[in-house]
Amino acid sequence: MTSFSRFCTFYEDSLPSPLSLDAMMTLWQRKWERQDPNTVLTTALATLKEIDRALYPNIAECLKIFVTLPVTTCGCERNVSALRQLKTYLRSTVSQTRLTGLALLHIHYDMEIGLDEIVREENGTSQYPV
Repeated sequence: MTSFSRFCTFYEDSLPSPLSLDAMMTLWQRKWERQDPNTVLTTALATLKEIDRALYPNIAECLKIFVTLPVTTCGCERNVSALRQLKTYLRSTVSQTRLTGLALLHIHYDMEIGLDEIVREENGTSQYPV
């Protein structure tokens, strides 16, 4: 309950009636305390589908925000981590274009690279326009 309350307070600018949030939270808590434990919904998405939006508009809005937030930021963190590994003291003098290329090679390490094509591009004889 405390975590959900902090979450709602953080997003109170997005709520339809933030002044009634405390009262609505109390009603929401009492509703679930009276509920049979076997019928309690276990996910936020299931709760969002079943909520009475007229009675709990703030709670419904908080649940809608909650179910649309990404669970992790692994992709972004992985890319930043890859750049941090690449940009060492010795590589800080490398041009931005080359650093970008190194970062892309490191991030997409699982892609096949045609070395002959890279040599042709470096010599300016590539069949593909750059």
